[in-house]
Amino acid sequence: MVSNYKQKLYFGDPVSCSRGAYYAMNGKFYAISSTLLHDYCYCPGISSKNFRLEDFWLGFTLYRCSNINSTIKFNHIQYYRSLESQIFHKHYSSSHISMKVGLDRAPNMPDGFFLSFLKFIDEL
Repeated sequence: MVSNYKQKLYFGDPVSCSRGAYYAMNGKFYAISSTLLHDYCYCPGISSKNFRLEDFWLGFTLYRCSNINSTIKFNHIQYYRSLESQIFHKHYSSSHISMKVGLDRAPNMPDGFFLSFLKFIDEL
């Protein structure tokens, strides 16, 4: 993605949403190119309301922005599928390595924490 940063790239494990109207990338691992991020930052009225899953929120937001902001042009986004056999979600272990990454929700953590976190990210 670094060498193709001028292109509008969306990388991950695609999930078709709204009967194929748009795609979201499964939350295990996904990325967007800096050019797509730049266009996203100029999209007006971005909101995290009514979304619990940030991966679907991002996919929907890119789709919505393409309808508002002509610079994104949803049909110009290039999708790249990740090699799922190479993606280790939250935990990886082998004979000498044990690694745990990502956020784990504590049993008593309220849903509002994650919504507040998304709002904080949205306001950056």
